[in-house]
Amino acid sequence: MPRCPTGWRATPPDKAVAYAKDRSVWKDQPIGSHRGIAHPLARIKIELEQSRLLQQKAAALYDAGDDFGAGEYANMAKYAGGEVACNASDVAVHTHGGNGLTEEYGPANMLVGARLGRIAPVSREMILNFVAMHSPGAAEVLLMSCWGDDSGHRDCRVGAGVRRTHCRVWLLR
Repeated sequence: MPRCPTGWRATPPDKAVAYAKDRSVWKDQPIGSHRGIAHPLARIKIELEQSRLLQQKAAALYDAGDDFGAGEYANMAKYAGGEVACNASDVAVHTHGGNGLTEEYGPANMLVGARLGRIAPVSREMILNFVAMHSPGAAEVLLMSCWGDDSGHRDCRVGAGVRRTHCRVWLLR
């Protein structure tokens, strides 16, 4: 299970929310009352809940004895946790504005640590490989190259690498 994003992840949004409630610039209204600040914080709350639910699903599958299913969901939880850690740190810095880059307020210090969740101990790419290769029902993707002459006639074939490519189409089946 991803430990870093689990216990640490609430710190950047908590700091950002507290700052957004206290800081006022326009007409004695807190900056958090404006959509430009409130919506990114709301998005982070949603992403945190998604990550938490994936972690709980992985734990439930493990408790039920489904090791492979638990591994799949643990990978997805690790991916979601790493993403939300980075996103939350970015939103915290943006919410603080210029203060977000000072040591006094602290969100900038979390940026590097948040990135760790994306690369260690397993990178995002390896997680995506696992989910794409082993998850039941994963979409089979075909890259179809379409090409043709200037008259508008198109001839589509799977996988051909032609220089006069007019479009690329991803087909999910």
